[in-house]
Amino acid sequence: MGVAGESAMSIAARMGAYDIITTEDVYIPENEPVAFGVTSTGGDIAPCSIIYGGWNPCTIGGIHGTIKLDVEWYATPRKLNAVIFSRDEYGERAFISKGTRFIPSAQTTSADWNVIFVGTNGGWSEDNLTGVEHVANGDEAKLVTLVENMVNNTPDTEKCIIIGITASDDKFVKVNNMLAEKFGNRFIDAKTYFCSEQAFTDAGIEQTAEDTTAMEQMKVPPSFLVDGLHFNDAGYALIADLVYDKLIELGFRK
Repeated sequence: MGVAGESAMSIAARMGAYDIITTEDVYIPENEPVAFGVTSTGGDIAPCSIIYGGWNPCTIGGIHGTIKLDVEWYATPRKLNAVIFSRDEYGERAFISKGTRFIPSAQTTSADWNVIFVGTNGGWSEDNLTGVEHVANGDEAKLVTLVENMVNNTPDTEKCIIIGITASDDKFVKVNNMLAEKFGNRFIDAKTYFCSEQAFTDAGIEQTAEDTTAMEQMKVPPSFLVDGLHFNDAGYALIADLVYDKLIELGFRK
């Protein structure tokens, strides 16, 4: 349920690792939209898409409906001003108190096996849990805790694969080491793999001079990227292979 640009805290909250709650008292009208604020018990959230990622349909106070967003898209970090909720069917006016759980559809969805690949979008400092800068600000434990909470929210924590952060050069080395120690053989060190000759052999791609330079700097080679951060088809195909091999290693069978 990945959504490009969405903060790791937003992803964790919509999957249920943290509760999403209202920030104010509000009345749900009989049949009109209503705007109200939400946050999460882990930190501020800012949905990036109501179409993807499992935000819609949703429920609040037992009332089913859908949301639109009032978001400051170009703020850093992105700021959610309000969700605009519309109930599915006409009903009696209902009072929703501050702190009521808002439940997106993603929180009602589960899978036998889960793959978690998050962490780039987040400042990971005390004053910025939802920033978009692609650096670690020295509080890596917050990110590791977030990932751990996501894992603990899955039906079977042993059937969960964690992919390390691949962005930047050496900014996330400490985080990846902490994730590897925490999750053991459930962890995939994708950055190290992409910075190896084996990745080019597996992809059937000839290594360029730019790729060699990137590998020396511990960056994912440009032959596997579309924009310096996001993977191209060749890169995602290799990630799929890594996940498949890990599934087999952990005991998955068709």
